[in-house]
Amino acid sequence: MPLSRPGFCEADAVARISALAEGAGVPSYIVHLSTALGLQRIMEARETGCEVYAETCPQYLCLTDELYSEERGADFIMAPPLRKKEDCDALWAAIASGDIDTVGTDHCSFSRAAKIKFGSGNVFRAPGGIPGIETRMPILFSEGVMKGRISLERFVDVTATAPARIMGLRDKGRIEPGADADIVIFDSRQEKALSVETLHQKVDYTPFEGMRVKGSPSHVWLRGRPVLAEGVFVAGEPCGKFVKRYL
Repeated sequence: MPLSRPGFCEADAVARISALAEGAGVPSYIVHLSTALGLQRIMEARETGCEVYAETCPQYLCLTDELYSEERGADFIMAPPLRKKEDCDALWAAIASGDIDTVGTDHCSFSRAAKIKFGSGNVFRAPGGIPGIETRMPILFSEGVMKGRISLERFVDVTATAPARIMGLRDKGRIEPGADADIVIFDSRQEKALSVETLHQKVDYTPFEGMRVKGSPSHVWLRGRPVLAEGVFVAGEPCGKFVKRYL
């Protein structure tokens, strides 16, 4: 997969999108940034006055392309593919400096069985994408904050404040009078190994199987209503609602 999607292809795509956005007079939002070269193109575009936002994902911070040679290599079929350690290091540094604005997931609950079924004869037919919505914040907190790569303030910004600001969700991403009481409390003492056996994602594998993380959400409130308490799901009926954007 990395051989078919080399880093210079990502860099070229970033440059073209930035140029088109500048010509149209609109900002651009680069998702799933995976390479140091792509990051360089974003920095170059910003230097010319382009409004470019950058997002990456935990897999591009913690996993490398060496995993494709393992027996479970199909688990890591995603777009863009995993890269080199030096790319991971460059992305961590960019999160710390503020050059990367947000961290997303690319969450896709394609099963391992589906990847093998459709991709056994042709890897390009395997569903691309990995599950990651439940592991995003624990991994970023453990590998970022607890290991000193990023500050606690940057963790909050890239996971909550910046996404809400960029997307025009004025009542989200901050704890202030008038904002929604969306609050997450992390227990920095809790340590565990990520495993498909203990995660709640509706899928038969996790690409982060066996990774040890230190720090997990212990309590969550959604608009002031408890959703998680002492690590246990306590919400009753679904209470989601449409959130309007204000740009």
